[in-house]
Amino acid sequence: MKTKCVLLFSSLLLSSMVFSQNTDCRTTLSIYSGHAKVKNYQAAKPYYAKLVKDCPSYNLAIYQYGARMFKHFLEEGDPAKKMENAQALIESYKKRLQYFPEKTNTGDALADIAQVMYDNNIGTKTEQYAAFDKAWTTDKETFLSPKSLYTYFSLLVDLHDAGKKDLQEVFDKYDAVIAQIEKLENQQAEIAAPLIKKQDAGDTLTAKEKRALKVSEIYLSNY
Repeated sequence: MKTKCVLLFSSLLLSSMVFSQNTDCRTTLSIYSGHAKVKNYQAAKPYYAKLVKDCPSYNLAIYQYGARMFKHFLEEGDPAKKMENAQALIESYKKRLQYFPEKTNTGDALADIAQVMYDNNIGTKTEQYAAFDKAWTTDKETFLSPKSLYTYFSLLVDLHDAGKKDLQEVFDKYDAVIAQIEKLENQQAEIAAPLIKKQDAGDTLTAKEKRALKVSEIYLSNY
């Protein structure tokens, strides 16, 4: 009887602790997202840090807003903290992959990490290329960014010019990247075609359809 009571008490105590933690996480996330939604990122930053420390797997929004926040700091923040913010952005992408893999396109996220490295001169060109190559070999199907595809191949050309990559590898990668771009162009064209047809017929596109068409047109132009 005594053992049962102890087990019951322990179970209730654990449930109470979990409930308390979830309540704290929910409150912190609410404050954090409230600041982030209006782009008050300086106010949001300490709540992001608390969520990452205490509730890293609580909600995908932690890292969605985190990426926006650190991109903002990189674009408009203190230049002296550029490297710090770049590393924080990379860490945010990594944590999203770690805690929400089922809600994250791996190739896309790894390419984003590589692009941050390249844009902010983090690592050598060999290391930057390796980061892009990881995205390509791990999940090429979601390696979609025109900018990242261009950077990936450009780095390979630079490494060849420096005598670190064979010419045949450059040719092979060129063919592979061009094939990827053509496939992605076709995918975006398939999305855009019925929307353009609907628009040309004089029908009004929904807000969602307008966004989809705009995104497709941007991708097609960049490819």
